[in-house]
Amino acid sequence: MKNKILLSLLILSLCSFYIQGAQKDNIKNQKYYSVNSKFFVGTEDSVNSEGKKTMSQLSSHEFKVGKDVTLTLKIDVNRAKRWYQHIPFLSGERADNFIDAELIIPKITAVEAKYYNGPLIEYKVDNINNVTTYFLKIRMPYKKEIIDNTFGFKFTPNAAADISMDLIFDDNISDIYDRFITLKFVE
Repeated sequence: MKNKILLSLLILSLCSFYIQGAQKDNIKNQKYYSVNSKFFVGTEDSVNSEGKKTMSQLSSHEFKVGKDVTLTLKIDVNRAKRWYQHIPFLSGERADNFIDAELIIPKITAVEAKYYNGPLIEYKVDNINNVTTYFLKIRMPYKKEIIDNTFGFKFTPNAAADISMDLIFDDNISDIYDRFITLKFVE
């Protein structure tokens, strides 16, 4: 009788560990991050009265051909408040957590686009679809740490053109946080 009780307890505990592991994997795959992404754009003429360079936040804007345009992308990622976030083996919080994003910039002859400032990133040029995809690694803040996820791009227009870019986050981020921006270069 005693052996049956011990065996039953052993089987019950193994089942509970299996269920906890499945719940942990399921929770980690949920979209439980929110993102605040901002595009700031300016030219070399964008200087305020104190001589400091100014950048404006935008979703679409026009610039003159012949002047370099700087686009700075700032991304802040926050964890959503969940009931299980204080339980270490369920929260998934670690100091090395990253979210992946892609900034897709069309390759057009009228505008040269380059990555020039920020953490080291990888990119891929797709000559078939005429786009360059920049793979951004956004570091998650750990506990109360402040992270600067800022990426800088420079555009050199040599003719009138529109350039539309897509910012797409990985599966940990809901699609509602994906962004679209258009820069217009006019004569």
